[in-house]
Amino acid sequence: MLVTPRGRVPRALDPRARTGARVKFPVHLATFSAQGKYALLFHMGLSSSVARSASASQHRARIDGVDLLRGLAIWFVLMNHVNMRLLLAKIPYLQGLPAQLASSLVWNGQYGVQMFFAVSGFLITSTSMRRWGPLAQVRIGEFYALRVARIAPLFLLLLAILSLLHAAGLKDFIVSASSGGLGRAWLAALTFHINLLEARRGYLPGSW
Repeated sequence: MLVTPRGRVPRALDPRARTGARVKFPVHLATFSAQGKYALLFHMGLSSSVARSASASQHRARIDGVDLLRGLAIWFVLMNHVNMRLLLAKIPYLQGLPAQLASSLVWNGQYGVQMFFAVSGFLITSTSMRRWGPLAQVRIGEFYALRVARIAPLFLLLLAILSLLHAAGLKDFIVSASSGGLGRAWLAALTFHINLLEARRGYLPGSW
């Protein structure tokens, strides 16, 4: 037997409603004509999908505190790198600012990285639990496939752009032979050990 999520059949879908007959619930699907059956099933499916969409949107609601932490982390990391670049270029852009304020604005890159770790851990864990339930039920292969699908396209696009800038001979994007060249930089990026490469052979261009 089938009824709508509220336990009622829409009046327009019930052939007995046109005759004024009293409708008893639950109603058997056999009561309806072929057209009525399809209309009823469509109505039920539509109501169910709307309910699921509303529930999903509630789960995906943004958390202001997390967005704030993410914004601060972006600022700290970005300004740390911009600051080093400007100082190396001997541009006195911090001149006139109190030392404590300048330090707070541009020397907290490490805190920004730690904030990114905390935010990412929270978001990845909560998303996984919504998708699979308890962490013990997480499908490891599927989890990493989703992570690769999310990260790899833009990551590879960035490496391709950096390679084109290197090939074009732009001064600030050339990977020197002393650091292993472009191929070595690609290997380090794809295997996530650029920091180790730079510790042994010197810094790569800032974009890496």
